[in-house]
Amino acid sequence: MSSAVQDAEQLELLRSFVEEAREMLDEVEPRLVELEKGSIELGSVDGETINNIFRLFHSLKGSAGYLDLQTISRGVVVETRTGRIVLSSPGRGEWEL
Repeated sequence: MSSAVQDAEQLELLRSFVEEAREMLDEVEPRLVELEKGSIELGSVDGETINNIFRLFHSLKGSAGYLDLQTISRGVVVETRTGRIVLSSPGRGEWEL
């Protein structure tokens, strides 16, 4: 396979990644608002909301890793690990914030 074909394929993969990442971030935003609203109104949030947020970031990390985008992949890992420590410490179905 020629270098030009490989470059074109890599560029298309990167474009797809950017599009997918934007869609994921668009999906995360209302969930973060839901998380904040629940913590303010109820003093706790449903664990499923947090799980959904982490699932989206985990997918983003996986896609970045597949494309060898190490800076993005490592950044997502650090953020999700930090979030897991803070948000899951009580270890119940609902997590107090």
